Amino acid sequence: MACGVSTVARLALFAVLASGACRKSESDTGLPLDSAAMPSGTGEPDASGAISDAAVGVDLPDDATLAQAGTWKPSSGDFGAVPVGQESPPQTFRFTNDGEQPAGPLATRLGGPDGPSFLVAEDLCAGASLPAAGTCAVTLRFKPLAAGELAASLTVTAPARGSAILVVGGTGVTP
Repeated sequence: MACGVSTVARLALFAVLASGACRKSESDTGLPLDSAAMPSGTGEPDASGAISDAAVGVDLPDDATLAQAGTWKPSSGDFGAVPVGQESPPQTFRFTNDGEQPAGPLATRLGGPDGPSFLVAEDLCAGASLPAAGTCAVTLRFKPLAAGELAASLTVTAPARGSAILVVGGTGVTP
């Protein structure tokens, strides 16, 4: 891992970039922005770290900024140490539409460098339309495919609103 930066820290940096809260480049952060280690799909930064408005499927003026679609609670997840090949207890994460308007239909995506080590047990957000302040939930399990620190991202995207990213992690241990 470059510069001793953990996968979870790199995904946290990606979450800030993808939220549209700021636009950073490697020179701004001092961290390598290796796109191969970043989640792919909606809201992925380009080589400079900028988020493309085309990535979320809407046409925006050049000076427009996408608002974050909402928030996750808890804002991240740690599944702890789990033997390789075994499943953790489930953890439920709630997404809230922070906007003043309804949002939907929502799309969800589990990705990131170790996405296959995380399982969606239940997804009540995919396809949902939420009123202002409405919530939905996604339940995940951790089933490590390898030993070591593993991380993934759960992204919810609201049309014309942007995305919100939840970073989850866990440690696969040799049984």
